[in-house]
Amino acid sequence: MKDNLMTEYSLLFDPKELLTLMSHLLANLPDPLRGHIIVQPDCPPEVKKSAISQLPSRVLDIEPQDDKSIVLVDTRTSVCETNQFMTLSHCWGKLQFIQTRKDSLDARMKHITWESLLRTFQDALGIAQALGVRYLWIDALCIIQDDSVDWKQESARMASIYSNSYLNIAATGSADGRGGCLSPRTIVCGSQKSSVKPILIKPTCKSRPDIYVRPSFEHIHHRYSTHIKHYSSFPKGDLVPLLSRAWVFQERYLAPRTLHFHPSEVILECKSGLRCECSGLDSVTFHPSQESHFSGHAATQGPNFKEKFDKWFKVVEEFSRLSLTQQSDRLIALIGVATVFQSELGDDYLAGLWKGDIARGLLWHITRPWPTDTLSSILTRRHETAFAPTWPWANLILNTEEVGIVFPAGHDDFFAGDKRLRILETNLSSDAAMSTDCANGVLRVKGAVVSAIMCKRDQGDSQGKDAVLLFDGDVDNDFVLISTSDFNLDVLHTENNELITYDGYFIHCLTIGKTIEASDAEDQSPGDNSEYICALILRSNISGAYERIGVLDVPKETMDHQSSTIMELDLI
Repeated sequence: MKDNLMTEYSLLFDPKELLTLMSHLLANLPDPLRGHIIVQPDCPPEVKKSAISQLPSRVLDIEPQDDKSIVLVDTRTSVCETNQFMTLSHCWGKLQFIQTRKDSLDARMKHITWESLLRTFQDALGIAQALGVRYLWIDALCIIQDDSVDWKQESARMASIYSNSYLNIAATGSADGRGGCLSPRTIVCGSQKSSVKPILIKPTCKSRPDIYVRPSFEHIHHRYSTHIKHYSSFPKGDLVPLLSRAWVFQERYLAPRTLHFHPSEVILECKSGLRCECSGLDSVTFHPSQESHFSGHAATQGPNFKEKFDKWFKVVEEFSRLSLTQQSDRLIALIGVATVFQSELGDDYLAGLWKGDIARGLLWHITRPWPTDTLSSILTRRHETAFAPTWPWANLILNTEEVGIVFPAGHDDFFAGDKRLRILETNLSSDAAMSTDCANGVLRVKGAVVSAIMCKRDQGDSQGKDAVLLFDGDVDNDFVLISTSDFNLDVLHTENNELITYDGYFIHCLTIGKTIEASDAEDQSPGDNSEYICALILRSNISGAYERIGVLDVPKETMDHQSSTIMELDLI
């Protein structure tokens, strides 16, 4: 341990030194939690692997040989003492803080002063040293932030970086770099913050023992517990800001172990389970029906490919509700997870969807808060500069945490893809690690198409739908039979927040598959179940390509009256 490093630590925590503080914290953790922070012989293979892992391209060296306190090391050109390293998950916030850029790279590799680091970075370095780990990876310092080539290359390596991390440190309670990890413990009760220190209650009878009470941590555990799946039960982002960030989703997913420095207690998220200081999470077990995304990659292993694709839908559904500063990062922030899935699936990755499950993937829906005035609410929009085609889920900007992506067909055991649907070709890279730029992605498909006319509904319509489709039917006794079907639009407003008017548009419905809606009536037989056609609603542009504007579930008898045409379409 370097004396000068100890001196610099004490600048922030005078009179307590950071290493002493961290050592004290480790010494006072419950045995089950402390035992899981250090790699044990009975740890899962992913955790053991992290102890003998491969270093990222660059790391921070806490104990360089020339007695400088901290330096940035390029592991590709330097000889490193060990391959063991730790990572940091943190919120960037709106602060201007130290980063590595082209003009500062050489300086970072010579010396990084302690005073130049934000508190979260200082805490993470102290935690790593207290655990005896020499190298730490922090995105802001280990990626050249203004070098697009380096940024894309390192983003594509996220799966390797976090999967090989000995321990991922999470500054869960800090909204930016000022909050740190080792802050005074607090808990939010109603709208007030209070201390978590136990309160002594003296018994009235002297023969009875003293009683200590503290606030319950049960609601804190909900965000980590596999038993809680409703987002309304999750804590608000301003209480645990890190958990609302999309980039952090894959960091937690990939890391064998993440140590959360929550405002109230330390929580360990591990492939083998959950641990916390109060032991409230120790009894939480992982079951196949309630598996956490962060309990391991078991669902992407084995012969059942449907389970693997189902797992992907759950990943996207949770990821879509999280926040991004740069909306163009939506797919990039999931590259690491996609890379892990691709290694198990061996399938082509298509801008957030999988070729082997394209039918269910294309039928994504947008969840909406209910009730809502859909026509006046700006729930979704597209960026003025497209960063994804219209057919994958990643093309939308979702404006509230109550709006997300859901895959109904992915949760429907009765769904079957239409046999006439074929993928002919695409200009997208099939490699998940290379899918950083798909704005001009085209998917050429062949399938059954039915034409219709779209009419907008009046604002505040009682049906709660945005628009209605008019289908021409058969001529019967000189009468034209017209069928209608309601649906919601993917986007209601332009990037300038102006209401989109599709009224009177000629559109195409591309059949993707079908499903069965079981009857609720007790006196009806299984044969009375209703069959529904699932289709994409497409609008052609001036170049003759087709944009997705919505998705449709329509009774089969409605489509039976329509004459379908087999067409080749370029989806953009």
